[in-house]
Amino acid sequence: MEDSDGKPQRYKVNEDGFFMLKDGGLVTNPNNEVTNSENYKEALNCYNKALEIEPNFGAAWYRKGMVIGVLGDFQEAIKCHEKALSIEPDFIDAIFSKGMALGIVGETEMGSKVL
Repeated sequence: MEDSDGKPQRYKVNEDGFFMLKDGGLVTNPNNEVTNSENYKEALNCYNKALEIEPNFGAAWYRKGMVIGVLGDFQEAIKCHEKALSIEPDFIDAIFSKGMALGIVGETEMGSKVL
């Protein structure tokens, strides 16, 4: 599999809402199933499993950060968004979420610079 830039792609989301890995494995996409049912701890377990398989999965780091933020740990959420951005520097959702989380923890000046 290749992405739009011709780089090797390690995963893609199929029509059933699963992350398909290059090796053919499937990891549940909690964005469609678990997160929408508000079972955030199960969603977090799914993202952790996805990241064990593919640690450079920017979208999984971003979504893990979103779930952790919902659970109230904004410092850890910021770390997850930073990891997503280290993998995909132009990931606009991660940029926005990091900025918002920084504002929530009182780092409004830094948060506004990110945004």
